[in-house]
Amino acid sequence: MRTEKPASGLFLSECSQYFQSCDPAPSSCFYCFLQMGIINSHCQLVTQRSLNVDGVIVYCWCGIVEAWIPRKYEWSGYRDLFGIIKEFKLKVHVVLSFHGSGETGSGDVLISLPNWIMEIAKENQDIFFTDCEGRRNTECLSWGIGKECI
Repeated sequence: MRTEKPASGLFLSECSQYFQSCDPAPSSCFYCFLQMGIINSHCQLVTQRSLNVDGVIVYCWCGIVEAWIPRKYEWSGYRDLFGIIKEFKLKVHVVLSFHGSGETGSGDVLISLPNWIMEIAKENQDIFFTDCEGRRNTECLSWGIGKECI
């Protein structure tokens, strides 16, 4: 019986070490979302722009950070981005995203689930969320998958 932490728990603990120094934002601060394509699929920072805001909201995608090998994390693009945010003395609110985006028409930037998960899906489509009418969403894993070792 495997007793390893689920991949999402490892992703959370890896991510948290980069954000431990962030202070809670006062309710009067203004944050804006950075565009989803700020970090590309090779975990590289795409653009650098300054904004007139108190802080920014950044999606951290498991499909980018843990793209190729389970529990092997690549943070370089996010490190570059957070360094720029720190230089401008902005605060950051991180949204950990454990789903894909764009494959089902949900956006103009394609961010898939990690490639190693998509390889598993070729053999087992049941890992994807399926609604009561049997439609599968290939951007979202089934709720039950967290209890399975994939």
